[in-house]
Order: sequence, then structure tokens, then C-alpha cells
Amino acid sequence: MPDVKSLLPYSVRNLLRRVKARYNAFHSPMRAYLLCDDIERVVKKLEKVAKHKRLDTSPDREFWFSYTSALLEMGCREKASRVMAWYRDRYGNVDGAASYLRVANLVVECSMAESHELMSAKKAYDLISTIDSRGVMSDFFKGKSVAIVGNGPREQGRGLGAEIDGHDIVVRFNNIDLAGYEQDYGRRTDVWVKHMQKTLRHHLDDPSLKMVVYESDLLRFPLVSGYADAIIKDAEARSIAYCDSAHHAFFTRRYNLYPTSGILLIEMIRHLPVKYLDVYGFSFLDQVKISSYSHYSSRRSVQEKTADIGWHDMNVEASYLRKLFKNGRRLECEPSAN
Repeated sequence: MPDVKSLLPYSVRNLLRRVKARYNAFHSPMRAYLLCDDIERVVKKLEKVAKHKRLDTSPDREFWFSYTSALLEMGCREKASRVMAWYRDRYGNVDGAASYLRVANLVVECSMAESHELMSAKKAYDLISTIDSRGVMSDFFKGKSVAIVGNGPREQGRGLGAEIDGHDIVVRFNNIDLAGYEQDYGRRTDVWVKHMQKTLRHHLDDPSLKMVVYESDLLRFPLVSGYADAIIKDAEARSIAYCDSAHHAFFTRRYNLYPTSGILLIEMIRHLPVKYLDVYGFSFLDQVKISSYSHYSSRRSVQEKTADIGWHDMNVEASYLRKLFKNGRRLECEPSAN
């Protein structure tokens, strides 16, 4: 018997997926940890869940590693060590710990396990835990003109590539695909913003690339396979930074919104001491249909273009962003004193 959902129109299936994704984002205790700005409150929630989870015969890796990571973030290292030791003894291993940088660091330092993935994750943790992302980005962007270029089809046929490349810094996102689109979207990528999905390639071959910014809090969000090695490789060649959970929490708290990479970076950069900030390629500003939101490239299917939209509310983001425009493409900037 065929799956009932497969009989529904694609637009309906996509809507159901979006509703489910948004529910999980705001009601799962683990998601609450990823997006919170009150770690003590979340740890109390996780502790209540842990009392029931201890009875499970099969491991819930996402829960136990998130819980351990939250304990470590709160400074409860001894308790976190006990939790991981209990988990290892009950389930026979700590497989998957390498996806959580704080947990991987603990597991290696306490000699609970050893593998290439764990050692890479510990090295990535050592790099990330010492980074002052705001300081790194403030120094890099100070006094510079900035073009933030989304992947939407909004600029097709407008011939704005030279204008975009005329900025001091060009910021692009995720699976950039400029070949054949240079006249409209430019050639340079100075800052590459990366999400945490499996569909993203780990490396970008662009000689102009000077900084990589990870759109997730790397010390909280679980990494996909190979991501720790990518972090290490990025750090060897250029500056790196990441969006900590405070930036995500701003949108979840105020708008009940899980933000896209684009809106996160706009919010971060407009509070840096930039010369000015222009925005390109954000097609949801035109209120176009959902299949056109994600990518200008004709080499991507509609399903690929909309694969990650389920987490987001593009209408809310568009409404928020429109209020920031000062003149044409230029956004109002509010450099922070901190």
C-alpha cells in the first residue's frame, strides 16, 4: 500500500514538513538547548527528561550527548563525566560523541574512547573554544563596504556582478554556484557562510576566500560526518568564526523563528563597524512563490532548492528585513558598542 503522504501534492507535503520541522525546533528539549540563551533553565529541563531516559534499553544519542554538552557548558564537568561513564557502561560505547565538540573533548581527555573522528573533533574543539567570533569579525569588517549576496534568483538578468564585486567584502552562502552567473552575481567570495547540513560541500576553491563563518553554534550543534576535519582545514588557511546561540535566540525569542543563514549574518554584520552594507539575491523580499526562494542555479531541482526551507518562515524574515532598508539595497546599520 503506498504511503498516503506520497499521494499529496508537493506543496502540501512541503507544508506538512515545514510544520513538523518548526514544531520539533521549538518543543524538543534538545532543540531548546541548541537555541536557548538561558543554559541553566534548559539543563533543568534536560535533567527531568534524563530520569526517564535512563530506563531506555536503546541509546538516545542526541539526548545524552546534548545533555552532557549542556552540563559542560554550565561548568559541571564532574557530573558530565559521570553521565558519559554511565552511558558507556550501559550501552557499551560512546559512538557518535565525535559529533558534539564539547563531549568529544571530554571523552578523549577522560580516555573513554579513541578514534580518528574523536581526535579530529577534539582538535576542532581546541580551535573553536578559543575564538572570539565577534572580535574576529569586527576587525575584519571594520570600515569596509559589504555586499551580502543570497542565492535567490532576484538578480538574474540585472547585470549587477561588477557592482557586487566592487564592494570591499563580498559575503556568500552555502552551495555557491557562480559558474555562468558571474555577470549577475559577481565572481569574488571573501566570506563564505556555511550551514551544517549534509548537502553542503565542505570546501570552496576560491583564491579570494579570506574567512569562513559557520552559521551554527559549533559548540552546541552536532556536526555532520567530516565537518570537524573541514573546520581544521579551514582554520589552517584563513580566519574562521561562528554564530553563537545568542544570535539564534534573538530570533526564536522575539519572532518564534528559526533563522536562515542569510538573516543571521545580516543581523550580525549590521552591528559591526562597517562602512555600509548592501543586500542582493534575497528573493523572498519580492514575495515570490516558494519554489523560487532558494537558489538561482538552473542546475538544481525544485526539491533541492527548497530542501531546507521547512525550518524557516520566509514571510517573517522578509517582514523583518524590509524594516531595515535605508535606501535601495542599503541596510540601516547599528554598530554595537561592545
